[in-house]
Amino acid sequence: MTDTDASTSTNTDARSGIEWSEQLSIGIDSIDRQHKTLISYINELNNAINKDLTANGKKDLVTIVINKLVNYTRIHFVYEEAIIFGFSSYPEAADHKEKHEKLFKGVDVFKERIQSVDINDIEYFEELCTELMMYMNEWLTNHILIEDMQYAIYIKENGIKVK
Repeated sequence: MTDTDASTSTNTDARSGIEWSEQLSIGIDSIDRQHKTLISYINELNNAINKDLTANGKKDLVTIVINKLVNYTRIHFVYEEAIIFGFSSYPEAADHKEKHEKLFKGVDVFKERIQSVDINDIEYFEELCTELMMYMNEWLTNHILIEDMQYAIYIKENGIKVK
């Protein structure tokens, strides 16, 4: 199953951001806290997109928030990968890491498109931002519900303790 195969009742409307629900909890407190932080950054991006600013101001703010989101996501992925590579013999570890790398490639494409957009074409800029929000919302919720749940089950079934 892929990251995009899941359907969820979690609120992932691109205009309203993501709402945390217990459905997104994988039962590993440290990872759940990081997922909540990722959601807060995605929601901060949503707020930046919807702020009433000049076109240049909005583009600058969106770029800043995207960079914050990407930086925190890297920290989260390093932590998560340390768990699945370092503390367990999780058989899907390499595939999981590959999905992380695929996300960064996708976000990089959006960043390049946003940076190169003619700011006078505000409709296209806002369309790109909406696409980015949809991409991030869907990727994160589906990744948690499928991929992260799988390694969480593996960790629990094998009695591995994660702090």
